[in-house]
Amino acid sequence: MVKTGQWKVTAQTLFFLLTLSGTGAYIVGSAVVALCAWGIPVDRAFSGDFEAAPLFLIFGGAGAVFCFLCLLGLFFHQKCRESHVGLLMRWYVVWTSLLFLLAEGGAWMAESGPGMAGVALVFLTVVLPLSAPGRPDWKRIALVCCNFLGWSGGILVLAVTGDFALSATDFGSLCKMSVCYREPAAFSFGIRDFLRISGGGWGWFFLAGLLLLLGGYLASAALWAGADRVNMRRLFGKGVLTLWGAVVFCWLFSLGMAAYSARQAEAAWLALEKRFGRPPTMATLKREFYRDNVPDPEFWNRVKRLAGVARQLTQDYREQWYFIPEPRWFRLSPEELKKLSSDFAASEAWNEWVRLFSGELPAEELNFQTSVLCNESSAAPELIRAFCSLALWRIASTPAGGDRAGALRCYRSMKNGCRYLEKVPNVIYPLVRFRCESLRLDALELLLEAKAGSNTWLQQEAKELRELRERDAVAEGQGFFAYVAGVLNVMDSATHTGIPPVTQLSYQPLCPRALRFFFPQFRWYCSADRTELMRMCDVPTFRSMRGMEVIEKPYMFSRQVAIGVVSIEKKFTILRARYRAMEVLAAVELHKRETGAYPVKIEPMPPDPFTGKPLQYRFGDCPVLESSRRAVPADAAGYHGYEMLYRKVPAVQVWSVGPNGIDEDGLGGYDEAARRQCDDIRAIMRIGK
Repeated sequence: MVKTGQWKVTAQTLFFLLTLSGTGAYIVGSAVVALCAWGIPVDRAFSGDFEAAPLFLIFGGAGAVFCFLCLLGLFFHQKCRESHVGLLMRWYVVWTSLLFLLAEGGAWMAESGPGMAGVALVFLTVVLPLSAPGRPDWKRIALVCCNFLGWSGGILVLAVTGDFALSATDFGSLCKMSVCYREPAAFSFGIRDFLRISGGGWGWFFLAGLLLLLGGYLASAALWAGADRVNMRRLFGKGVLTLWGAVVFCWLFSLGMAAYSARQAEAAWLALEKRFGRPPTMATLKREFYRDNVPDPEFWNRVKRLAGVARQLTQDYREQWYFIPEPRWFRLSPEELKKLSSDFAASEAWNEWVRLFSGELPAEELNFQTSVLCNESSAAPELIRAFCSLALWRIASTPAGGDRAGALRCYRSMKNGCRYLEKVPNVIYPLVRFRCESLRLDALELLLEAKAGSNTWLQQEAKELRELRERDAVAEGQGFFAYVAGVLNVMDSATHTGIPPVTQLSYQPLCPRALRFFFPQFRWYCSADRTELMRMCDVPTFRSMRGMEVIEKPYMFSRQVAIGVVSIEKKFTILRARYRAMEVLAAVELHKRETGAYPVKIEPMPPDPFTGKPLQYRFGDCPVLESSRRAVPADAAGYHGYEMLYRKVPAVQVWSVGPNGIDEDGLGGYDEAARRQCDDIRAIMRIGK
């Protein structure tokens, strides 16, 4: 025992603190994971980084490590008195301790984790043990070597394993559900490739690391016991044994709860399968996607080649990185409109693209072996979206070119693309369909303004709008099923293979299943998360999902899905409101063609899907937000080539108050004059052009 004033530093105290630094982190971490698995939002109890949490400052965190380091230095400093060169060794310990702290601080400032670990290992496992009293002998030198090799090898194994694991930057990020994927160090790649570690081999690799740490732990005990001249067995007192007993209890409890949670997840899966009448899996999506439709990869490869050429048609009207104007409300000069019309007419790639989309589109060839929530092989949604955007530019140039028949052909091809997106392979299809349908309805407004199409054509469009409104519920149900199957597949891929296939990485990360027996807490948490996700999805439609309630819970995947659901549900309701408004606008144009005048009032009006009250109608001056080019200033630094203009135009409009429930005169978008974001949903047709 060493006495320094009122301080009494013993080998037992040091060994208890060393044990507390490791086991305390495991115990507190297990408790935090248990709270998260039970749905208790732990992140509310702590502000900022989780390292600032009082529990971790006391048990197994910075506090325990700091106390351990201070007492360790004091222990060896006092022990050096007994050396035959005691004064020299004491100063040696003092100055090397200062150098150690400086090196640690420099490595921390440089954010070099390996540098900090390396300095700490050399100092704690080599320098201090060798400064202990007594003459060096082979036994002591062997213990020092085992001490260094055990700690360094074990920490190296843990570092390499962590490099290839799906991890968060800190627990604060995990509580905020912000997962990041770290690129492993080149050294980690070298060790993995040298040992040829893959699959279940990570479990054996991690076990080897734990055994090395155990060796270093016991070697430290032997060195400190020898320095303090006590029996090594005395270091394993009640305190140390209690800590290890708590670790074993946490592990057994987590293992049992993981098995129980897995049974709950299985019951939730059966309930979800009963709700849909079919299992929400990739196999089911594949069967429904290819039903009566043979994939044609050559067709979509040809479309890709045409798209690369046709996209250049509107390049002059887009400013890279800043603003891509919408042709519906983008003002071009008559000369620019004529040039745009002639460019489209002369483009062989564009005309061929329109011809390819003139009939029913064949299915694309998708890889259903992995999740297709954001599958890279799914090129059709982006190609259809690009086509609809270009087609809207083509139709916007119709008044200048006068080719109304060509504009109607483009519009029919847009409808075929939107109809293709009603298929159900993944959630991307209905989301892109929402965008493409919005562009198609913009095109229909432009065609009505240009007086294109006969009365029979307009009547047919009104009929199709009614059918679309009725079919929208079916499309929403298909999108809901695809969404559920997709997110479940993503979660299963993440927990079984180490990473969701939607994330692009240049390496294969560690499979969490390989460590499931070492960390049953992770398995318990993932099973609880999966159960919550399936219970949230066991509802009739998107609108019935408990999105806001689940967002408040600390479940990583369920929370992310709930955030997305709130946005998706709004999109379907917005599209439903737009269909109803467009149906009324088509009826108004038919009335004008038959009677020669627009109606001043329409009764009855369809209900607004956001409020249940009738949609609103106006014939007269209506507000619009138009974008146009700005004049290039003399000093073009920071210049943006487009600006938004608020003005009123003579028009006929039918509108919904939108998600916020506030009547904003039909405006949608940012109103610079009022400095607010408007979200009304409308169908509008300018008159008197």
